[in-house]
Amino acid sequence: MNTIEVVPYSNEQYDTWNAFVENSNNGTIFHRQDFLTYHPEDRFIFLHLMFYKKGELIAVLPGGRVGDMFKSPMGASFGGFVVNRQFGIEDADEIIKALIRYCSSQMIKEIYLTPPMQIYCDLFNESVEYAMHYNHFILISSLYSSIIDFSHVTGKESLSKNTRHKINKAINKGVTIVKKNDFDVFYPIMLKNKEKFDARPTHSIDELKKIEALMPGMMTLFMAYYEDQPVAGELLFAANKQCILNFYTMHLYEYHNLFAVNYLVENSIRWCKENGFKYMDYGVSADTFNPDPMEPSWSLIQFKESMGATGCRRNTYYRRVF
Repeated sequence: MNTIEVVPYSNEQYDTWNAFVENSNNGTIFHRQDFLTYHPEDRFIFLHLMFYKKGELIAVLPGGRVGDMFKSPMGASFGGFVVNRQFGIEDADEIIKALIRYCSSQMIKEIYLTPPMQIYCDLFNESVEYAMHYNHFILISSLYSSIIDFSHVTGKESLSKNTRHKINKAINKGVTIVKKNDFDVFYPIMLKNKEKFDARPTHSIDELKKIEALMPGMMTLFMAYYEDQPVAGELLFAANKQCILNFYTMHLYEYHNLFAVNYLVENSIRWCKENGFKYMDYGVSADTFNPDPMEPSWSLIQFKESMGATGCRRNTYYRRVF
């Protein structure tokens, strides 16, 4: 007997969805409907799903449809199931089986899920990941992400002698840091930085401003100045109450000898610690020029390690439905 009812999300469930994510064990801003609405209506075919057991909402799954594929996330960094703190293996198995049945009924042939890492969980719980493996999902991608644990890294005094020296050089050269969400100052630095890699920022400046309007206070921008010139910036996303995501760290390469980025990150570590976060997700470090999507960017990882980061995997799971 199937005990789980799968209900496609509609706008009438906006408050119910967001309240569930807010009070969940592993929800992030990327699972919230107020964040996802920054996308233009015609950009994605969203298909967000809600899972009910005996009339009680026990899980939500943001995502979308691309042809005969279901993908979660869609238009965000993380997707996967959001569950409550009391979630156990039986419920995990039931929602995975319910998702497979639902996709089969909708002629969806493939499922891709990228859940948030355990650092985003209030309580450690891998029940859903186990249930995915048990129900024949396979791990198809594992990107290297860097994590700063604020129980061990609290500021400059926690870092290596060489890194402390670079931070002190930035301070002695007169680099100053300002906390202000001035995207008009930050965005030109982002564009120039990305040009080096023949790339564009994930967000347009208008999208950043829209996200700021939709979720005021979620983003924090620190800018580094040298002789009144903005030379670097770091944009943080408060993904949930315990983990902050370092979404963009950008600098002007002609000023790299100022070590402004080292100073920015150390400043952010202290600020995050003071504001009650447990972890910083410093993001994946992949070599975008390599045909292997798992190839690490070794130099970038080494820099993040110099700022106290250690490694974590961002996994993507796959299952063929039929």
